[in-house]
Amino acid sequence: MSTRCFLAESPVTAIVLSLLLAQGDFTPAPEDGSLQSQLDQAWEHEIAEEYEQAVSLFTEVVDAANNVELRTQARYGRAWVLQERLGRPEEAINDLRFVINQWPEDWAIQELLADAYESIGAVTLARNTREKAESLRREILGDTDQDQGSSMRDVLSELLSLPQRLTEWIDGPEERSMSGRILAITVVSVGLWLAHTLLNIRIGQRQKQQANGMLWRLVWVSAAIGAMQTAPLLLILILLVADSHFVNRESLLSSWWLIWLWNWSMLLKAMGPPVSRGNGHEALPLVEDEGFMRRVDELASRMKLPTPTVRLLRSTHGELATMAFAGGLPAPSLVVSDGILHRLQPDERDAIVGHELAHLANGSIWYLLAARSLGSLFAVLLAAVFPPLFALCGGLFASIGVYRIVSRYFEYDCDDRAAEVLGYRTTVNALAKIHAAHFIRNTGWLSYLIYATTTHPSRDERLAALYEQAPKDDQPQVTWDPQEVKRRQVAARIALCVWAVLLPTVTVWKWWFPALPFPTLTLLIATLTPIGLIFGAHRYSTRHERRRQRFQDRGWGRAILIGTCSIIAFLFLLEYLSGGLASERFRSRVMTDPRLIFAIVGLLGFALLLFAALYKMIRQHFDRSPHEQEVIQACADHNFERVIELSREYPQEFQKFLRLRHNLALSEAILGNRKSAIERLEKLWMDEPQFIASAIVLSVLLFDEERPLEALSVCEQVIARLPNDPSPQLLRAWYLSESGRLDEAETDVRAVLSHDAECGDAYAILSAVEFDRGHDQEARRILTQAEMYAPGTTLIQYLRARQAVKNDDAAQARIEVQKAITASDANPFALMQKRVQLLAVKVGIAGDIEE
Repeated sequence: MSTRCFLAESPVTAIVLSLLLAQGDFTPAPEDGSLQSQLDQAWEHEIAEEYEQAVSLFTEVVDAANNVELRTQARYGRAWVLQERLGRPEEAINDLRFVINQWPEDWAIQELLADAYESIGAVTLARNTREKAESLRREILGDTDQDQGSSMRDVLSELLSLPQRLTEWIDGPEERSMSGRILAITVVSVGLWLAHTLLNIRIGQRQKQQANGMLWRLVWVSAAIGAMQTAPLLLILILLVADSHFVNRESLLSSWWLIWLWNWSMLLKAMGPPVSRGNGHEALPLVEDEGFMRRVDELASRMKLPTPTVRLLRSTHGELATMAFAGGLPAPSLVVSDGILHRLQPDERDAIVGHELAHLANGSIWYLLAARSLGSLFAVLLAAVFPPLFALCGGLFASIGVYRIVSRYFEYDCDDRAAEVLGYRTTVNALAKIHAAHFIRNTGWLSYLIYATTTHPSRDERLAALYEQAPKDDQPQVTWDPQEVKRRQVAARIALCVWAVLLPTVTVWKWWFPALPFPTLTLLIATLTPIGLIFGAHRYSTRHERRRQRFQDRGWGRAILIGTCSIIAFLFLLEYLSGGLASERFRSRVMTDPRLIFAIVGLLGFALLLFAALYKMIRQHFDRSPHEQEVIQACADHNFERVIELSREYPQEFQKFLRLRHNLALSEAILGNRKSAIERLEKLWMDEPQFIASAIVLSVLLFDEERPLEALSVCEQVIARLPNDPSPQLLRAWYLSESGRLDEAETDVRAVLSHDAECGDAYAILSAVEFDRGHDQEARRILTQAEMYAPGTTLIQYLRARQAVKNDDAAQARIEVQKAITASDANPFALMQKRVQLLAVKVGIAGDIEE
């Protein structure tokens, strides 16, 4: 759609214009009254989309009118319909030239003439006419633009006009030959590619240094990614130089930087490490487990890969995360979380590492990057026909769909490669445990929707695929429902079909009804749905943890201040974009162009989102100490002594901020200073009763210090505040079980399982109850079930050691206790150190664990 002044944006506005002219200085003669009526009828035909009839009536008025003003209006109307509705710019140009002679100061007519010149390929005439229109516009508007940030507009105009300037240079001062254009495009493309490549080399230096990469690899990877980053700009230039009648130049010129920025930023992620620390600059620590590193060397050799740099991602609280990542194209590296090292059996963690190494072996990272880049190319093609927002949404939607298809194929391939090296049974066991520990559940309608649209297949689909590929002597045990697998496969295929049908359908919809916003909204909703589902699942899985860390919001004053500032900023933005809220131009546009109302509503929604984001950011700023990130990092590194040092360096901050006080007490408890930790937690809970996390840790410490009644009392209060949270109820069940009140403990456990049938900790405590009753076989069975839902947790390792110690099997007891010691050291946040130490004393290895 071409750029026009508000006076030429709709037929309704044209009618208003004709009425204003009719009521102004020009008063039609009596003999012209019928012609004026005929002119109005012509506009009515235009509104009814009866364009040929409108042109015929305009022509009759032109031929019959003696009044120059009336004839000018008719020729303007005929030119408008011919150019904008019928696509006949050659016939419109003569009328527009006549109208300009009569209305030489009307810059909107100049814009319309420039559009007509562009439509017939007269690039130079179009450029000159548009410059004249812009000059007239500035002259007529006077200082209005200058008062509203003209310097900023000039900067933005220079940036956004870059493709236009490149296009003009390619065309040359005179029309170049086709070979000259091809040469000019080649020169521009090479220049853009070199700029991208040099920038990629600069950004990839950090990854090269962290992973001991080679300079030659950094250069060729930067060049390859630079070519992907340049491709959308090259396609835009080709479309602009082609200057086809069907190319929407304005859309391309206004959307190129959004498409480029999106494509550039996504591809740029490949130049960095797979995972970074919170500050984004410091590298993760290297894995120091020599046995594990020897296995990585062996697996890499068997997959014909150089051994990548392996780094450790430590969990900061709760149970250890089970995640692994491979990436970093300048210097490939592997990142494994502490849960991979400590919650899986050695052969199972080898299977997970083998899966990640397979991503490096089969080149899937490159294919995934190409899938993202294809989305940007599709966005360019859409922008050549449709408005920028629709083009961008279409490109994102296409990118997500292609990325999903490519990713799912390679996930199956990596599973199969790992199974061929390490065995199908082992790989199935490892994947089952990984999915059990993931925040996306394997049951429920939300799981169906997520795994139907996400990049990874569901657990049952992956395990069933491995079962089908496994040889007879290595087929894993079927622990999944084959019917469930079929249902999930059908759901995934339906999602793929919806994606494949929705994109062309919405595109055709937008083609036939370009003024409707619903096609764009449809694509936007479809694009955000998979992301929203995953975000919702993560929020749902952490809902209890977030409730435990709530505290009283004292930020209402800040909220009012931020809200007021946001509204004022919105009004200034609207004033800037509209050329003045009180101006006649703005009022006329609101009355005649419903799209402006839609834009205002959109801007208001954006302002509200901006207000929410600013409020959250400023609230976090006021509620977070400048040294909180350093404390979190120290806890992640298990450097609890550093937390104590920081508390001495910044005592006022550790008195003021709740999270700092909580982490200080937790660090003291882990280091063995239980008495001080209990005092701090009691004071913290008294000061902020809504911060339930401190009460939960307090109850654990009280029970460890042989104060069971106080621990139970605190636990009861927590349950009253968080009745739907299973953690305090499970803690009470654990305390009751340890105190010999087995029936009451079982009642609590059964209550938790009635709401969450896959709660591994509940099965673990139920196993302890059955063991204390003397039902050893039933206890082992339930503990195995707990392992299936919560593999390798510190609680399960402790219970295995406890059962082995009570069975008087000294050799097995020492093995299990040593495993419990390792698990407790790996996850000190579980606060199992004292219980594990008591078991170690019983089997004679107390010196192996620190207080």
